[in-house]
Amino acid sequence: MPTRSKAAYDYASLYSWADRIQGKLLLVGGTADPMCYSNMLEMVPYLIQAGVDHELVVLPEATHYFEGRNDAYFVRRLVTHFVRHLGSA
Repeated sequence: MPTRSKAAYDYASLYSWADRIQGKLLLVGGTADPMCYSNMLEMVPYLIQAGVDHELVVLPEATHYFEGRNDAYFVRRLVTHFVRHLGSA
């Protein structure tokens, strides 16, 4: 926890590591997953500042688990992402 070890907490923050990301990044989050969704959105400016190419997939009303239409859409986007970037890796 930050109150016990701020240095360790800061070191573990993904935001400070954005400039080390390589390759094509796909971020996926459901709007009903308050922690993951908000953290995903917070990461975007760091990625932009670091010049990291990324795609963002937002699943309306999805929680941490994707079901039904959200699941089918997520799978399509995931497959499309990897197929599109397979040759450029």
